[in-house]
Amino acid sequence: MINKIVFDLDGTLWKTEESYLYAYKRVKEEFGLEGLPEEEILSVVGIELSYVRDYIFGKYENADELTWRAVEYSTEYVWKYPCFCSLNLKRIFKELEEKYELYIISGCPRIYMEAFLDCSGVKEYVKKSYTLEDGNKKDILKELSKENKIVFVGDSSQDYSSISDHTKVFFCYAKYGYFSLDTYDYAISSLDEILDLMKKIEIKERMLLNQSYEVVGYKDSSLTLIYKNSKSAYFGFLSLGELSNVKEILKRVKERKINIYGPFDGNTWYSYRLAIDSFDFALYPDCAGSKEILNLFLNEGFCIYCTYSSTLAPINKRVWEHCRKNKLPKGLQIAVYQNEECYNHIEELYKISSIAFQKADFYEPISFEDFKDIYLKNIQLAHPDILMIYDKEKAIAFNFCYEDLEKRFYVCKTIAILPEYQNKSILKLLINYSYQIMEEKGYKEVLYHFQNDRTKVLDGIFKNNFIRQKKYGVLCYENQ
Repeated sequence: MINKIVFDLDGTLWKTEESYLYAYKRVKEEFGLEGLPEEEILSVVGIELSYVRDYIFGKYENADELTWRAVEYSTEYVWKYPCFCSLNLKRIFKELEEKYELYIISGCPRIYMEAFLDCSGVKEYVKKSYTLEDGNKKDILKELSKENKIVFVGDSSQDYSSISDHTKVFFCYAKYGYFSLDTYDYAISSLDEILDLMKKIEIKERMLLNQSYEVVGYKDSSLTLIYKNSKSAYFGFLSLGELSNVKEILKRVKERKINIYGPFDGNTWYSYRLAIDSFDFALYPDCAGSKEILNLFLNEGFCIYCTYSSTLAPINKRVWEHCRKNKLPKGLQIAVYQNEECYNHIEELYKISSIAFQKADFYEPISFEDFKDIYLKNIQLAHPDILMIYDKEKAIAFNFCYEDLEKRFYVCKTIAILPEYQNKSILKLLINYSYQIMEEKGYKEVLYHFQNDRTKVLDGIFKNNFIRQKKYGVLCYENQ
């Protein structure tokens, strides 16, 4: 998990234009230098000190002395006018420090950093600060990310290029800073947004269970590559903007020379696929993207690896009559849990699912906490029914159903049966009882989700007996 946040200083944590202008004015007066337009002085704001020296004072023989005096005057300004630090800064750092180790890294001298720490009031929340005297950013970031992944917040291409391993250090672009940037992992428009961003990254970390991943971003678009091994990766967590920017992302992804499957948000429990037909039909689950996005993937060499369906169909009376004849085998019991009762049986759902779906395509393990979170949301939003079959006290199968939020139809969300009990008899029992509940609630239509390529029986049943169907797919790019 991520336990460190590293911040750049100038432009990211405070604005220092006035201190630069003040410092140059004082140096100019002290040493009798020629004047420079304000825009030239401000063009070096936020840049490492060596570049400031070369650009502003490089033509003078005593450039080092002038540069150092400018630092001293800039620091003097900070002490004179400490109020130009953001009033929210201390509050933000205090809240972040409760969860993360906080670091500041800058190409400035130590006296400048100390002035910031004292005037801003954040010194007590910063575990360590690094300055010009401590070495270059690349080495420091590499050391800080040695044991855990970190988030580095900065505002320049120099900040981004200081990252040597993009699977260990994730760059958050401070858009409010001094520089324009096209390539970054995450972005914030104000420092306050870092709090919400870290919550989103925490969710991603939980989903990925410490897997190695990289954010590939360009302008308003990004996706996450989740590395499975040296030959394959999943992609997910899509943020898709203008088509030209998405195209640039796909170009960069294909350069990785690995086979790529997706989109998945970490694993199949959080999977979401690109719709490949009936884009205007609002059925669960919601699908990512649009026809234009899908076509862009296909035009860039991706193919449809497998397809799934959301199929709305009437109660199949022939199938129901066949299932109704099935008797409950000796020793087995069936229970029906509804609404709030379902809260008490989420752990049973988890245990069955974790075993039953191990051979499913793209299966990835998930923690119980995240599994619970998924189903708690369903229970809170809908009116669920859990049909559970027991062998004595052992839960061996379930069907998780609920009413459509707009009460248009009944949703058969998940059926899972332990491998040693997987037979037509158990499945028929689940279908029979779910149809009974549907009828009791007054529904005549049911929505099923299934993988077409693997569930041939269901695909055949609904081939000529459905009202509407939306197909969505997992894409693949096979890199030769």
